[in-house]
Amino acid sequence: MRTNPRRGDDADPRAQVRQRAHQVLDSWIDDMVPLLSGDKPPTLAQLSSHMSQSRAQLMGGCLQAVLDHIQAKYANLRRISAPCCGKVLYRKRMEAKDLSTLHGQAQLSRPYFYCADCHQGFHPLDEALELAREVHQYDLQQEFAQLTAELPYSCAAEQLRRLTGISVGEHALHDNVNRIAEQIRIEDVIPLRSEIQRRIERARPPDGQLPVLVVAVDGAHSPVRPPGGRKEKRGPGYWRETKGFRLYLIGPDERIVSVASWHQIENAEQLTQDLQLAAQRVPLDRVRVALVGDGAAWVWNAMEGSFPEAHEVLDYYHCAEHIWIVANARYGHLTPEAHAWAEATLTRLSMGCLPDVIA
Repeated sequence: MRTNPRRGDDADPRAQVRQRAHQVLDSWIDDMVPLLSGDKPPTLAQLSSHMSQSRAQLMGGCLQAVLDHIQAKYANLRRISAPCCGKVLYRKRMEAKDLSTLHGQAQLSRPYFYCADCHQGFHPLDEALELAREVHQYDLQQEFAQLTAELPYSCAAEQLRRLTGISVGEHALHDNVNRIAEQIRIEDVIPLRSEIQRRIERARPPDGQLPVLVVAVDGAHSPVRPPGGRKEKRGPGYWRETKGFRLYLIGPDERIVSVASWHQIENAEQLTQDLQLAAQRVPLDRVRVALVGDGAAWVWNAMEGSFPEAHEVLDYYHCAEHIWIVANARYGHLTPEAHAWAEATLTRLSMGCLPDVIA
């Protein structure tokens, strides 16, 4: 059964798109009249600012002109073969869809089909254009991912608005990250061995020593709630433990060179397997490895199994947590002597005077 819309022998499509695009351009130029009507010509900075602010209007209008030509071909599509079972489906209705892209906003009107046997709905035009289900399309979602990988959500939203004129809420950025996280695998996150080796060379000290690779493992409790149905409330929330690791190099001038980061709701055994995969991609003969943990047995077990020749380091924060316990046990609860000893010990720890602290 034919699913593609009929291609008519009407006017040249370029003429149709050109006519609509010229209308958009004329409107955009009309908006510039106040800027050009003064006795003094606008500065280049003023022109650049105006074009930046109105760019989405111009490009979105041109995009709409092209989409209008495409969707016109689907306006008369009244039956298709169901992709799920091959049954002949007749159009239920026309449905509107708002689109937000890197080049502005547009709207589609497309036919909707429903298979009662398979309980599935279809929009052939959405499939043809490879549209995202969300309003924000894939080109924008890619920018969301790149910005949120480097910046907090609020800063990413502001940068996107400032550079493109597109306003996006922090909630949309967060949802985009979650969609990516649900699909991504650790094999996609850990760089290839050749890339890790390139970063190791970048972190090599001038004196020729092997750079230090830090492997840090920790866990934390994350709140989760089950999803609700269309007419159902979400269930009660509960806590699950998130375990993860981060690998980074100490580069020249003690700058951090990131290698990989992976955090999931999983148990210690799964975390150990993930860490072993990461270790297999690291050329261990080119680095000195430091394992940083909080002292928990499962942390050391996970790291030692993947990096057996590494040096173990108890992190400062978790070590410092126990200083006051020792001080109060030795000198009495919150006595001046306990306070003096604890502060002095914390200072020695922060300065790296470990032999003095142990002594």
